[in-house]
Amino acid sequence: AMYRALGLSFNQFEELWLEQLHKSHRWQFLVDFDTYLWIFILFLFLIGFFFMRRRNREKLKQWEEDDFEPFDTI
Repeated sequence: AMYRALGLSFNQFEELWLEQLHKSHRWQFLVDFDTYLWIFILFLFLIGFFFMRRRNREKLKQWEEDDFEPFDTI
């Protein structure tokens, strides 16, 4: 029926349809922004976590150095 109506086999029609779909909707992945948004949020969280951890380690190291001053003034 498809061959009689369009003059194309189903496989030919599907190839042409996918090609046209790719041409007209190649920016469609930007519409799926919610997926990319959650990946971006996770990435920001991980970066923030590692920066906070590094800052806290540096601060603890500084506190340890400040507390280790000898008592020569007594």
